[in-house]
Amino acid sequence: MRLFIALLMLGTVGQANGTALPAPHDPRTVKFVSTTAGAKPRALRRGMGDDWNRMPSLFTDEEDVYDRYAACLAATEGLRRIRDRDLAELSFQNSQSMALGEPVLPPEEQAKRRRKIVQAYIQNSGRVLRAMGMPVKQFNELGREIAQTEKLKGKIMEQAYLYRMAATINMDRSHFIDQDDSNESGNSGKSGVLPTFQRDKVQLFCQSMSEIEKLRAGQVERLMRSLQVDRFPDNVNISDPALLPFLAPRVRAVVEAFPLQAEAIVKKHGLQSEEFNQMLKATKTNPIFRWKIQKQLRIGDIHPSGTPPSPGRGESSKLMGSPNSLL
Repeated sequence: MRLFIALLMLGTVGQANGTALPAPHDPRTVKFVSTTAGAKPRALRRGMGDDWNRMPSLFTDEEDVYDRYAACLAATEGLRRIRDRDLAELSFQNSQSMALGEPVLPPEEQAKRRRKIVQAYIQNSGRVLRAMGMPVKQFNELGREIAQTEKLKGKIMEQAYLYRMAATINMDRSHFIDQDDSNESGNSGKSGVLPTFQRDKVQLFCQSMSEIEKLRAGQVERLMRSLQVDRFPDNVNISDPALLPFLAPRVRAVVEAFPLQAEAIVKKHGLQSEEFNQMLKATKTNPIFRWKIQKQLRIGDIHPSGTPPSPGRGESSKLMGSPNSLL
């Protein structure tokens, strides 16, 4: 089953590129493996019995529909990221063209491209859901139901994280909690069972910060070339609202477009503006969290193909303002 999910999640990317995988002959053959109640959490090694090679499930047999929904959510996450990335890139290109005074796409063409992106997502995600044995209508109804209960929503997200892990390490399913304790443990809200769930958010936050900083540095460099200056005054912050009326139109357009472009980058990486701002605030108030972010950013500066940090980092930060005011 886990191998099937792994192949399925890899297949969604192919579907988005026009190379869809054939659907199973009978979606009802897709079954979720369960074990007896009260099985121990599995360890990440083999040879210690079946229960030691099984993935924990946060739901009981009676809550199987939520477990299945979490699996479908995990399987379609790649498609949602592709959709959000394409929409964000479309918005980013339009904002950048407006800021630089270049021709922009007509509104009709923009709407047409957005519809094309959304339709591709609906079509491909529908294929995935049917292959998982869940009708699209039922998936949407469950989504509306789950959205009304914050505790259940958190539990679904943690289970979806487990399925994403299972897609790479190929573990079967085992109940993490006893069936008899489901009423107490299953409804306990944010249980903190998976502290690593937030690790994904931190990585997305660091990726967003790095890309925003590169955008900031690139815009400052283009501005200096456009204005034919070697540098801006050290004591001037051109993002100061009090200075905007006195800026040249081209400079003012870049400054006003920057928050929208930064927000598009954040959404492209799968974060909401509120989540980004909360983590950004934590970097200022929580020294441990700030250290973790700085460490992650240092790793990110050298990890992708060994490229060094973007030049002009300190100068661009002063010119375009603190990221705290981006979103």
